[in-house]
Amino acid sequence: PNAKIYVGVGYWHEDLLANNPNIAKSLQVNAPWHNQFNGTSNIFSILKYIFFSEEVKTLSKHNFNTAFDVVGSAWGSLLFLRLSISQRIGVDGYDGGHSSNNLSLIFDPKKHIAQSALDMGRLLQIEQSPEPRPQVFLTKKEIDEAESNWGISTKGNRLVLAPGGSFPEKCWVTENFQELLELILKQTNTHVRIIGGKEDENKIYLESISLGDPSRLSDLSGKRNLRQTAAIIATSDWVVCNTSLPMHLAGAFTKPCLTLLGSWYDSAMLHHKQWGYPETIVSGKEILEGKRNITSVKDAFGLLEDLRENQ
Repeated sequence: PNAKIYVGVGYWHEDLLANNPNIAKSLQVNAPWHNQFNGTSNIFSILKYIFFSEEVKTLSKHNFNTAFDVVGSAWGSLLFLRLSISQRIGVDGYDGGHSSNNLSLIFDPKKHIAQSALDMGRLLQIEQSPEPRPQVFLTKKEIDEAESNWGISTKGNRLVLAPGGSFPEKCWVTENFQELLELILKQTNTHVRIIGGKEDENKIYLESISLGDPSRLSDLSGKRNLRQTAAIIATSDWVVCNTSLPMHLAGAFTKPCLTLLGSWYDSAMLHHKQWGYPETIVSGKEILEGKRNITSVKDAFGLLEDLRENQ
């Protein structure tokens, strides 16, 4: 109860920690490994960051006595040693570094990533833990702003579409999202908000879609920050996305979510075990069962209808 918890996080997601009552402070740790934003395979750049960066110099002033490396890597372990942290907790069997840990969790590829992080607490005899899903603490102002974007009359028929993702092979085909969107608007009375970053602007070609009511569809890609995007999802009824941040924001707010995998992934079932939530449907290939193609638009629409009916 007396612990002060600091979270080291990259600039790209730091906003999501705002208003979190469990955190004393967030600290930018833009570590150049295990992320898609500034990750590198250049060993000299990594060592330069660990031993000479201003961020690490700032971290060293806090004199941390316990540290968790939730990913579990040799570089994370080296960073903890550089900071002279006496109790180092990490992962054995993912990306090295475990030999320098005081305590390690055995990596299990079939265990949900959030549950694995919580299980690290059990290494310190912490038995009580929250549900294994993200926590994002939105303000009333943020929720009200999102509600005004949807409009009162849309309640019960709000769908978020997120066609963006980190690299093409990971994603369902953009043209499939376009076709699915047209099916949704033609065959249901759903209101749709498209979300994403600047790089996702105009990914969906809205000009080709004829709408009787223009308010049913809006592309917010690049027009909302991370927390505003989270609020749009928090006030929605369903989410359709690639395996990306929106899937986890849907999990944070217990929203039914259809996650459509690209060609990169061999098993939708395994992906759900690692990354999904009880409300999530993950659809894609199942190589061991002979399903070698990604989900078709027709099948995706059917899964979405199941999601809507079972809500």
